[in-house]
Amino acid sequence: MQGAYLTISIGIQFFILVGYLFYFLFRSYQTGEDRIALMKWTSILIGFLTFWLLVSILLVMSAMSQADIVMTGGLLIADLIGLYLLLDDTRRLARQG
Repeated sequence: MQGAYLTISIGIQFFILVGYLFYFLFRSYQTGEDRIALMKWTSILIGFLTFWLLVSILLVMSAMSQADIVMTGGLLIADLIGLYLLLDDTRRLARQG
């Protein structure tokens, strides 16, 4: 039985994108301590979701078609780059504030 693994991965991707929107919403706060704490927790949540997306892709990769593997791999690479930039931004703002 073949599942719609690409659709499931894109569904998880939606929650990761919502996390990025919350991060940028919290980044626009004016108070320093609250802003940094909310940004850290949001980064942890996005990292958790990205990790489980990676695990789920690795578990079902053998059942996916080549085109789906390329698509999910591209999404995962974009997520990892975005997570790195997010963590770097949070660390930089924590050092300034």
